[in-house]
Amino acid sequence: MRMEPLAVPRALADISLAALSSVVTVLGTVALAALVFSGSLATVVPLAFLTFLTGTALCGLLVGFLSRFYCNLSGAQDEPAAILAIFAGGFASMGVTDHVSAISTMFAVIVLSTACFGLVLLLLGTLKWGRYTQLIPYPVVGGFLAGVGMMMLTATMEFLSGVTLNMHSLSQFFSWEISLRWLPSLIAASLLYWAMHRIRSVLLPPLGLICIVLLFYIVAGAWSFSLKSLRESGFVFAPIPVGGIFDAAKLVSLTRIDWSVVLQAWDEIAALVLVCTIGASLATTALEIGAEIELEPNHELGAHGLANLASAVLGGLPAFTLAGPSLTYLRLGASSRLMPILRAVFTLVLGVAGLSLLGFVPKIVVGTLLILFAFGLVDEWLVRGRQRLSLTDYVFVLIIAGIIELAGFLPGVGAGILLAAADFLIQYSKLNVIKVELSGRDYRSDVERPLLADNILREAGGRIITFEIQGFIFFGTAIGLLERIRASVRASTQKVDYVILGFANVDGLDAAAHFALRKLHNFAKAENVCLLFSGLTNKNAKALQAADVIDPDQSLCFANTAMAVEFVENRLLEPFSRDEGAISAEDALTAIIGERDKAMDLLPYFAIHDIQPGERVFREGDEAVFSILLVSGNLSAHLDLGDGQSVRLRKFLPGTLVGEMAFYTGRKRSASVLADTDATIAVISAESILRLNRDHPAAAAEFHQMAARIMANRIMSMNATLRILLAGLTVPTILKQAEEVVE
Repeated sequence: MRMEPLAVPRALADISLAALSSVVTVLGTVALAALVFSGSLATVVPLAFLTFLTGTALCGLLVGFLSRFYCNLSGAQDEPAAILAIFAGGFASMGVTDHVSAISTMFAVIVLSTACFGLVLLLLGTLKWGRYTQLIPYPVVGGFLAGVGMMMLTATMEFLSGVTLNMHSLSQFFSWEISLRWLPSLIAASLLYWAMHRIRSVLLPPLGLICIVLLFYIVAGAWSFSLKSLRESGFVFAPIPVGGIFDAAKLVSLTRIDWSVVLQAWDEIAALVLVCTIGASLATTALEIGAEIELEPNHELGAHGLANLASAVLGGLPAFTLAGPSLTYLRLGASSRLMPILRAVFTLVLGVAGLSLLGFVPKIVVGTLLILFAFGLVDEWLVRGRQRLSLTDYVFVLIIAGIIELAGFLPGVGAGILLAAADFLIQYSKLNVIKVELSGRDYRSDVERPLLADNILREAGGRIITFEIQGFIFFGTAIGLLERIRASVRASTQKVDYVILGFANVDGLDAAAHFALRKLHNFAKAENVCLLFSGLTNKNAKALQAADVIDPDQSLCFANTAMAVEFVENRLLEPFSRDEGAISAEDALTAIIGERDKAMDLLPYFAIHDIQPGERVFREGDEAVFSILLVSGNLSAHLDLGDGQSVRLRKFLPGTLVGEMAFYTGRKRSASVLADTDATIAVISAESILRLNRDHPAAAAEFHQMAARIMANRIMSMNATLRILLAGLTVPTILKQAEEVVE
């Protein structure tokens, strides 16, 4: 939550915070310029400082105007500077020996990197693809940033010591004379980093750096070192000679750019663009969370894209949102766009005006700042990362960071993506792609059948197994799916004749899934099991047909699982079926009651009606003043969805009661019932029930018991299915039970 300034007017608060931020920006820019242009390239540090500073100021100014958040501070980042510094350090191995050519080529790489980054951000924002930048696996991002921190630490040590770090130079690096060049910066950075984590103040870093400068000159004075000797020994930057900026600018020439070396930098540029793009996206997200605001990521990416393209013209480093400083200054009282705009102006003015002071800056200050940057990345991902990452993710971060340190950025990122992909496949393959497994005893179609047929299906229910599958089926899950279906079929106490595979919740299938399902087809053929597929999309159906998974003689396809179950139930009932056209009301009542004499007592209380296909028996919302016994034909219950749309809830066959629940509870009809075919119905009204209760109490009791049994069976069937779904009786549980049966 943003804190309102108390006594200081808002405009004055914005001006004060902009001035403070500009000081930090200038100091950071000096460090980045010295990092990138170190060693033999150090002669152009003033020019690099000026180009980096003007680029950062222009980028910050444009983002200040274009961003939809008034306190969005943009600035050059240390990650791309570290990548560029590593590339610059390898000029000698690339055969670049000419001083002017090396400097010109390095500036060309910087301009190209910033321009490519800006173009990528602009395209992502324009095409509304900003969300795709967050698809990079988190451990890869962490490993990359940890690797950047380690490489920045290495580059800083080489910058301070003047020694290229390798196994052969370690003795020289740790010698007393060389240690004096880098050890003070390391100690100062460690103390300042420790203090920054205990004293939460934006003033601490600049005050700490000022104290380091004062302490440096106090110690130098105590040992009687002159400024000239400090410069000659490399402890202080050399002063800018008269016309220094202009003289340095003469070292940059378009005609002296070694384009073959620029082409060799494609992997560094690609890595730089990748890490900066991810960083820009994550920074925007962090800003939204910290400031409790809602931003349009694509707009912010587009704004930064334009700003970086403009910065590239001036030779600036890639820049994007500084989430930490933005939130810090917001909490300190920044209240308008005046703050980021003035920050950009003050940064440029302060940098140009203080350029002559560069010759008084001790390298220990720049080294301390660079080590602070490196410590931040290494601590976040290699130290504190262990607390918030799983062991697997943390190991990935270590591996990626190590590969980056030893082999470079692209090999590290490539290895990280491969590791993350492999881990994803392994973890995803462990997911249960079978949403639910149901036996025919528990899962029935939406067809209401007579009690006799219902009992037959309950006895034969073990011959049907329904698998509802979910997710994306690929090689990691397809084999597991095959093994689970095999185990369930073999462990069944009853011979399984039908296996229904529901694909309504399947997102897709790959070639390996086709292969596994082909093996399932062969298994079904060997076991004499009929495969039924439901909910297949046209694309998946064609793919399975092309892979010979769907066999017209052995496999059947249905629009939904209910239709597949209905088909199997009809097959199971075929040996017990009779000519339904010859059934009478007396036969229908006898089938339900079980005794013809009692059925004859009930028959006079029913009114017989013949209805035509499509005729409505009752409508949803009607008063339930009668119940129906279906004598012949088929009825269906439909739920009205509005706009002329409806969905079938249940189908009724001869010998079943229809509408009895609303009739007994006194509620209005919950669905409409229509005739699917020519049908004969026997209707018993509320008045007839009253007469039946009075005239034949025993027959009335039989009728009520019959209705209660039908409703109880229906509820028990629904409860059995619901219990399985809620209890998670899916494949792992069933397999465990199956193993116990096999044992």
